[in-house]
Amino acid sequence: MEFSLEEIARRVGGEVRGDNRVRIRGVAPINSAAKGDITFISNPKYVKALKTTEASAVIVPPGISDDSKNLIVSENSYLAFARTIEMVYGPKARPSCGVSGEARIHASAKIGRGVNVFPGVFIEQGVSIGDGCDLYPGVYVGKGSAIGSDCRLFPNVAIMDGCMIGSRVLIHAGAVIGSDGFGFAREGQVQHKIQQIGNVVVEDDVEIGSNCCIDRAVLGSTVIGRGTKMDNLIQIGHNVVIGPNCTIVAQVGVSGSTKIGSNTVIAGQVGITGHIEIGDNVEIGAKSGVINSIPSNEKYLGIPAAPISTARKTYALFYDLPEMRRELSRLRRELDALRKELEEK
Repeated sequence: MEFSLEEIARRVGGEVRGDNRVRIRGVAPINSAAKGDITFISNPKYVKALKTTEASAVIVPPGISDDSKNLIVSENSYLAFARTIEMVYGPKARPSCGVSGEARIHASAKIGRGVNVFPGVFIEQGVSIGDGCDLYPGVYVGKGSAIGSDCRLFPNVAIMDGCMIGSRVLIHAGAVIGSDGFGFAREGQVQHKIQQIGNVVVEDDVEIGSNCCIDRAVLGSTVIGRGTKMDNLIQIGHNVVIGPNCTIVAQVGVSGSTKIGSNTVIAGQVGITGHIEIGDNVEIGAKSGVINSIPSNEKYLGIPAAPISTARKTYALFYDLPEMRRELSRLRRELDALRKELEEK
């Protein structure tokens, strides 16, 4: 679809600076955008590209200006950009295959209205699936599980027995919800498996990336809070409770029985030990190793993770260690020489 810059600014919440009549037909990255495209800047490191981009317009945050460009200035340029994509391209089209005869659906399962079930889907006894859901090829839904309305389960997703999925949940290809938690009791050199009889509860408006694994609880529930967004390749251990609106980036691992508050951001490859609590509005930097609880409203970084101000000082000293070692060796030699001189006297 095609819109004027004025129409886009009004819909996404921004102020036009430049020609508000310019027509926009597409959305593109700043370095490859062409005439008719709109692009955006949310990170200051891309400001230099503003001079060279051929885009017809650029969405920018306050404080960035260029009289030679048509701009939409928005307090949240990234959100305005996301809304512009929705406006120009519209929502993704849903499939319309209906319930395939090549799917295996138990007679006791309840399937809502407007549901698409592709060939190769397997739905077990006592399952409930709400209205408007799409289950792509290879999806497995275990006994007694429930899925709310308007969910998308992409190819080869597995929802194991007794798990509860809310409404408007997106689960990407290969994710496993409700696999056994990693629980064993040792007797000498033998490890006895502890039966995992809990489940997983995924609340409304959650998105779970490809190949994530969320373990069922030993007892009770592993919980993924409303509105939380999870990247690919994330491991959530048994009995973990994650609060609402968290952001968890790729390759994070959370050990069992840890509690994570609301609005927390966990960057890529963070490892979190079990049985600790992480508060609300916490930010944890990439590759951090979290071994202790973290209070609310803190930023942590490092291995082991520490308050970010402490971690930065530590890293600054780290690169001075070779020189400090040489200086220490020199001082030791001087001290040894001084001691020898005193002994000879």
